[in-house]
Amino acid sequence: MGCAPASVKKIGFGLLIPAVIFFFNPLVAVLDFLPDFIGYLLLWAALCRAADLSSQLDEAKRGFARMAVIDALKFGSNLWMIFMVAPHELPNTRLLLTFVFAVLEFIYAIPAWCAFFNGIYALIISDGDPAGYGSTARRKRAIRTLPEQMKTATIAFFICRNVLALLPELSSLAYAAFDNSGYVTNFDRNLYDFYGLFLFFALIIMLVVGIVWLVRMLRFAIRLYADRPFAARLLERYVIEVLPCEKLFTRRTLRFALTLLGIGSFLTLDFYFDDINILPDVIPALTVIFVLLRLRRCMSGWQLPLALSVLWGAASVGTAVLGWNFFQTYYIELILRKPEAYAAYQLLTGSTVLTQAAFLVTVIALCVYLYRLCRHYLADERENDAREFLREQKKQFIFLGVLALLSALGGIGYVTLRLQVEFMWLLEFAATLIFAIYAWKVMGELSENLCLIIGEDHTEAPREKSWSFLE
Repeated sequence: MGCAPASVKKIGFGLLIPAVIFFFNPLVAVLDFLPDFIGYLLLWAALCRAADLSSQLDEAKRGFARMAVIDALKFGSNLWMIFMVAPHELPNTRLLLTFVFAVLEFIYAIPAWCAFFNGIYALIISDGDPAGYGSTARRKRAIRTLPEQMKTATIAFFICRNVLALLPELSSLAYAAFDNSGYVTNFDRNLYDFYGLFLFFALIIMLVVGIVWLVRMLRFAIRLYADRPFAARLLERYVIEVLPCEKLFTRRTLRFALTLLGIGSFLTLDFYFDDINILPDVIPALTVIFVLLRLRRCMSGWQLPLALSVLWGAASVGTAVLGWNFFQTYYIELILRKPEAYAAYQLLTGSTVLTQAAFLVTVIALCVYLYRLCRHYLADERENDAREFLREQKKQFIFLGVLALLSALGGIGYVTLRLQVEFMWLLEFAATLIFAIYAWKVMGELSENLCLIIGEDHTEAPREKSWSFLE
C-alpha cells in the first residue's frame, strides 16, 4: 500500500483566489470578521504541491501553517474575553492582545509572504518567464518585477493593518484606574471617550487600504491561475520529480497524522462553563476519524479503530445534548430533591460512562494499530536497535492505555462524585492533562522514528538512521 496520490491533475494555484479574500477586511482589536486562519489554511493547501518544487515556497507553506495556528488562537481569544474577562478590564486586555498578535504577525506572517513571492518568482524565472511576470515597472530608476511589487504592497498592507488596529486601543491607557478598594480614583477618561471615533477613522483607512491590496492581489492570483501553460509545465515537473518519491509521501502522511493525534489528545480536556463542557469529545473523535482515513492507504486494519471512534463521537454527542438539556432545566443539587432531576442525571451519567468507555477502547485500538504500523515498516529490519525500538514502543503504548484509563475514570468520577468531592473536577482535569502531554510525547517520538525507519527515496539526500529514544 502506498501513500502517494495515484494521479495529480492540478498544481493548486486556484486556491489562492479565495484565500486572499480573507485578509483585506479591517480588524477591530483582535476581532476579525473574516478569520485569517481560513485564508492561511487555503494558502497552505494552494502550496502543497508547488512547495515541492521550490524551497522558498516550502518555507512559505510552513510559515502559513504557523500563522493558521496563531490566528486561530487570536480568533479564540475573543471568546476568552467575552466569557472570562471582567468588563472594566476589557480595554487593557484588548490592548495587550492586539499588541501581542501584531508582533507575532510581524515575526511570522511577513516573512512567510516574502518567501511566497520569492518562491513564485523563482519558479517563473526557472520556467523562462513565458507570460511576462517579470515585466518591469520603473520606480525611481529601480526595475521591479510583478512579484516584487506585490511583495512590497503586501508588507505595507500588513504593517498598516496591524498598526491601525493597535492605535485606537492605545486610548485605553487613559482608562480609569482602580485603587485597592475597587473604586475609581482617576476620572480622566477624556482620551478613551473618543475610542469610538478613533476606531471609526482606523476602520475607514484599513478598509480603503485593504480594498486596494485585494484588487491588486486578486489580479495577481487570477493571472497566475489563468496561465494554464505555466501550470501545466509545473505539473509536469511535479509528476516527474516528486510523484515517484513514494517514501516522501509516506513520511508526510505519517508525520501529519501523528502530529494531529498529538494535538487531538489535548482536545480531550474538558472545560466547563456553567456546568456545560464547551469542548465536547466529539472534536477529538472527529480528529481520530480523519487521521485513520488518512492512514488507510499506509496499512490495513484501520476499520476497527475507525468504528470505535465513530461510536465515541456518537456517544459524546449524546452526552453533550443530555448535559445541555439537564443544566438548562435543573441545577446539580436538585438531584437530591426532585425525582425527575435524579432520573435525568442518571441518564446523563450513563451516557458519560458510555462515552468514557468508548474513549478508552478507541485509544487502545489506536495504540494496537500504531504498533502494528511500526512492525509493518520494520518488517525488513533485523538489527537489534529495531527490536529494541518495538519493545520500547510497546511499553509506551501500554502506559498510554493506562493513562487513558485514569482519564476515563476521572471523567466518570466527575459526574458521579462531584457533590461528594468538590475538587473532583481538578483530579479529572489533571488526569486528562497528563494523558495529553504523554500522548503528545509518544506521537512526536513515533513520528520521528518512523520517518527514519522509512528512509529516503534515491532522489533525496540521505540521512543517518538513529533511534531517538536511545540517544
